[in-house]
Amino acid sequence: MQKHFAIWFIVRSCIAGLFLITSNLFAEDVVFTGKLIRKYYQHLIPQAVEKDIFGWFLELDSPSKLYLQKKITELDEDDRQCCVKFGFDLSIVQLFLPGIEDKQLCRHFEGKQVEVLGQWPSSPHVFRPIPSYQLHLINMKEAPEDIIELSGILHFKVFPGPPNYNCIEAGDYPEACWILKLDKRSKDLLVEPMRLACDSKDDEIAIKLDTPFKELLKQYENASVICLGHIHHAETAHDHTPLLLHSCRITLNTSNDDISK
Repeated sequence: MQKHFAIWFIVRSCIAGLFLITSNLFAEDVVFTGKLIRKYYQHLIPQAVEKDIFGWFLELDSPSKLYLQKKITELDEDDRQCCVKFGFDLSIVQLFLPGIEDKQLCRHFEGKQVEVLGQWPSSPHVFRPIPSYQLHLINMKEAPEDIIELSGILHFKVFPGPPNYNCIEAGDYPEACWILKLDKRSKDLLVEPMRLACDSKDDEIAIKLDTPFKELLKQYENASVICLGHIHHAETAHDHTPLLLHSCRITLNTSNDDISK
């Protein structure tokens, strides 16, 4: 039974490939960024992990998720309904790999943040082992993560969490995190690359860091600090600021500059 199922899967995949090649005649080139991962088809083929049956997927970052949603809205009504009907996951895209060298490239970049250049098919009406949009891979490269230096006042804050993310007193679970209240220099630094609006509600950034650093943060609470790290857009309801700082170093700010200026 499993053998017949595997043969059926291979035949369907080949047919899907032919449809995808045809649709690529009318495709456009697009760029997405995110983390390259593999997903196994356990819900289709028993023991998919043992049989090494999987696909390569790009786990999209926040800007690419928004871009994918925008591209979906540009589809015609039938294609949009197809995405809804099959429950397309808009947080990922699957990579269609035309050659063996592309598979080697994916193995090389597995688990890394990458930038993918691919062809956006004219229609999503192709068999999907995991319901998601599919790109015909053209090129892939590692996406650099530039380290940025931000400064401000370090605070410990508690936000309302699930179920409603609205009010702790009304029953929402409290979610605590460390917040850097940005000085003017840091806000100005983030305006262009991250499109951060520098108004009163966007002058804070949550700090994400490994457990060993948390004791250090307690020593710096309410102090002026300098943080080095990588900036990412918030992705879930548990992220309580528009941007997140994945910090790799935190030190006291010993300068005499007035950070409120």
